[in-house]
Amino acid sequence: MTIKFLTLCTFSVQHGFYTAVCRDVDFIVLKDTSRLLRNSRMLAKAVNGSLHILFEANDANQPVISVKGKVLRFGLKLNNPYFSNITAFTADSSGIQVIQNLGNPAALDPEVKYPITGSIFSHKITKSNRPCTITLKDQKGNILQSDTIKSSENRDSVSYDITGQEAGKYTINEAYSGSAKTINYYVDPELAASGAYAVIEILVGDSIYSSHPQFHVQFNARTETLKYYIVAGNYTNTEFGQLLVSDNGSTEDSRPKITFKKVNSSSFTATDIPASFLATDPSKKVVLFKSESLVARQEKARKKIQLTKNGDVLIPHLPQPSADKSKSDIIIQISKP
Repeated sequence: MTIKFLTLCTFSVQHGFYTAVCRDVDFIVLKDTSRLLRNSRMLAKAVNGSLHILFEANDANQPVISVKGKVLRFGLKLNNPYFSNITAFTADSSGIQVIQNLGNPAALDPEVKYPITGSIFSHKITKSNRPCTITLKDQKGNILQSDTIKSSENRDSVSYDITGQEAGKYTINEAYSGSAKTINYYVDPELAASGAYAVIEILVGDSIYSSHPQFHVQFNARTETLKYYIVAGNYTNTEFGQLLVSDNGSTEDSRPKITFKKVNSSSFTATDIPASFLATDPSKKVVLFKSESLVARQEKARKKIQLTKNGDVLIPHLPQPSADKSKSDIIIQISKP
């Protein structure tokens, strides 16, 4: 007897910093999904930075056990401690990103962020208006708890214990006289304890067994001003004035050209490294060359960003900021005997 597995769908992570696969994430097969896969004769395999979901198929390539209408949930955990150095994040880092395919079964919807919590939690009421009614609903709209807070009560929060309920999005509605507000929470003790960045929820629709979609989670590379601080020892004023940083490799690299502005140490701003920190020896001089536009971090070094003096190449390939550097500030020491 031959057992055959086919691909249901695939998840991968793309990042503008990397030229190939992003290696900075781990996929977490959550317990409810692990149980569903096991009971439905399915597998989840992580290979080369991608997660493949497989189903056992019959001779007609149909699932032996269908999970149509079910939701598969996976956590996405960042495993690189320097991930924020290379990634364009929003200022708000709290909560968890929720990634779903509700709009199009074969594509991911725009990410939304919810506060994440375990099964026992408290909700702080957002307004001081009283009376107000605070109602907790599950994912299907069922009311799990409703509390009316009177003006005579000294309460600014409501506590919940929904142990035993399914993990997922829960909604709290705050109803006041003439107004209302809705707040969403993502309730999952396992995810809350894991420190996951995101949760991926895939609703298995009618077409997914035949379309085998490839889902991509996208991260954009962090952009910032690229700065080269040149610290020169034993250079005359004339020689020092001949120093130049220029990008001569954009055509070879097939990328936009980076132009640099020369900033004398007397014109450094509060966002620049003070020249006095870079050169305590009076025989040394400091000049800054900074990119005139924001530059994206990337794993592959850009070729031929060069330091020259009067047209002669001193350094043919200046270094790029690596992932472990929090800023694109690069200090170059040069000296003459």
